[in-house]
Amino acid sequence: GAVVELGCHRGVTAALLQSVLAAHRAAWDPRDLHVYDSFEGLPVGSSFDPPAYGTPGAMAATPDDVRATFAALKLPPPTIHKGWFADFSGAEVPDRVAFAHVDGDLYESIADALALVYP
Repeated sequence: GAVVELGCHRGVTAALLQSVLAAHRAAWDPRDLHVYDSFEGLPVGSSFDPPAYGTPGAMAATPDDVRATFAALKLPPPTIHKGWFADFSGAEVPDRVAFAHVDGDLYESIADALALVYP
């Protein structure tokens, strides 16, 4: 199955995942890395979220930021999916997921991410 990261920001953790995949990838097991992010920063939080996360738009990044992180580390880029977790359908997630790193920051974002990879 594929490796996915939901909430990648500038792609630093995704780059770590890609470097592990590259070091241990067998020719017969080409696991792909997919990253998902709104690239618009944090959404509006809810009463479940700490006040420190109450600034919508904070931590915004771009797909080019992710590509730059991978280029600087000489790693093959991941497949980048732009959008809010709640707006993705199951069809936009690989059929088989071997590992998922969920970094949604906020309660609803994490619940939406988990619903995508563990329906």
